[in-house]
Amino acid sequence: MRIGIDFHAAQRDGAGNCTYIRNLAEHLLMAHSGDDFYLYVTDSAHPYLQKFKNLDNVRMRSLPSDYPLVRLPALGIKARNDRLDLLHVQYVAPPFYKGKLFLTVHDISYIHYPEMFRRSELLYLRHQVKSALKRAEKVITISEYSRQDIVRHFGLAPTKVAVTYLAAGPQYHPVPEAEAKPRLFQRFGLAGPYILFVGRLDARKNISLLITAFDILKQTRKVPHRLVLAGKSGYEPIALLDVAARTHSAADIQFLGPVPDSDLPALYSLADVFVFPSLYEGFGLPCLEAMACGCPVVTSRAAALPEILGDAGRFVHPLNGEELAAAMDETLSNPSLAEKMKRRGLDRAGAFSWTETACRTLEIYKNPPPPPA
Repeated sequence: MRIGIDFHAAQRDGAGNCTYIRNLAEHLLMAHSGDDFYLYVTDSAHPYLQKFKNLDNVRMRSLPSDYPLVRLPALGIKARNDRLDLLHVQYVAPPFYKGKLFLTVHDISYIHYPEMFRRSELLYLRHQVKSALKRAEKVITISEYSRQDIVRHFGLAPTKVAVTYLAAGPQYHPVPEAEAKPRLFQRFGLAGPYILFVGRLDARKNISLLITAFDILKQTRKVPHRLVLAGKSGYEPIALLDVAARTHSAADIQFLGPVPDSDLPALYSLADVFVFPSLYEGFGLPCLEAMACGCPVVTSRAAALPEILGDAGRFVHPLNGEELAAAMDETLSNPSLAEKMKRRGLDRAGAFSWTETACRTLEIYKNPPPPPA
């Protein structure tokens, strides 16, 4: 088959859509399916893309702009000219494209938390995602929670929406302290024990509650830990620096900003606990990455997180700062509990595989659901 993939998100280092499409493409190629792949990009000089340029079964196609109103029509024209058997896109689809369309929608957070999106982006997503869902041969999402959410909200046939789970890549594994400690000190000035959060710094991630819970923990238990937050600001940055500054523990809260993927395994491995109190997640990949690095995870009892973490995580109510502080305290103060969480986390993370994701995606390409009667 001639398989086209809208690959522009692969150039957005650190984004969730980027992680998904990079790993999917790499593992589709590793599957040796005999198919030809057409990757549609907006920056053909991006360093990441160099690995694909000399592969016999890959054709790179340049799009004129990353701006959707330019990129999407160009994608449709080039996909038609390449005589694809199918085109795989995320969230939105090119107008007037008549070929087979496969659509990945990770979650529909813009519906549940519209206040966390710019108005222009919200209007765009509401129209474009709904249109793409109707046109798609098959819809792919990343958890059973998201599948049911999409089916329920848009009234789709349950058989039209399939689940392909994400995974922690092979680079996520426990890094020995002797290697991680000097690296993190050199890169970020990190010294001493710390509690970690990794993810986009926006309101949906509930970071202000995490800061409040950390302050409670510091004031009541006098733990020596710092709170380390890694990630770039979201679409509507909340005043987290002000939230942190108003606590008694401001001096022990450190914002690292965006962290290169190459530094994340060490950052996860050296943390005493990873805390992810998100209000809504279609999957929650940072939790899986932390577990793969041997770090115990405390997270919200919300959306897809219980499904993904199973019995490996410690779950709390996403709006209860006292409960979150108590869960962090118990994990830090009970070595046998922390060790049990580490073991379960490593086992749970190992149950997810990008190879399985790619094989399942190929099956979906080749066996889409029959049309409705």
